[in-house]
Amino acid sequence: MLRRALAGAFLTASLLTAAVAASPAVAQETIELRERADIVDVQERLANLGWYHGAIDGIVGSGTLSAANAYRRAAGIATSQRIDKELQLQLHFINSDLRRGTTAAVQRDPEVRRAQEMLKLLGYYRAGVDGISGPQTREAISSFRRDQRIAGGSGVDRQLLDALDEELVRQGRL
Repeated sequence: MLRRALAGAFLTASLLTAAVAASPAVAQETIELRERADIVDVQERLANLGWYHGAIDGIVGSGTLSAANAYRRAAGIATSQRIDKELQLQLHFINSDLRRGTTAAVQRDPEVRRAQEMLKLLGYYRAGVDGISGPQTREAISSFRRDQRIAGGSGVDRQLLDALDEELVRQGRL
């Protein structure tokens, strides 16, 4: 049980590290996934989104690569003959809802952008304002909600936007 929890924590830390490395200002090195658990994770995500229909076995075969590259093309990222951290990051955080049959790449949301701008003014968000609800945005939202004792998850909703507006007015920043 402890080993599984540690493996999950390591995966999360690895994905967050990759998110930081994915910044356009930083040259990104391709990190191939070799652990069976990582390949199973990618296969499960691809299957849940309708891209992969093969066995969830942790083996990188032609079906896994074909599904991964179809997903990459739809997401607007370069295809590869490897299963790598960039793909895993895309599947979990950047284009986590990109289903087979859609062509939209990263989905930018004006409400997420507005929340990012306000969270940045309040000191909760330090990343670039892009309208993408990635890990840094979700962490900033969770922190703000916790500090303000507002129920809800890490998503943007009317309650969050109203609370951000109110806090900015209270602080005299709006």
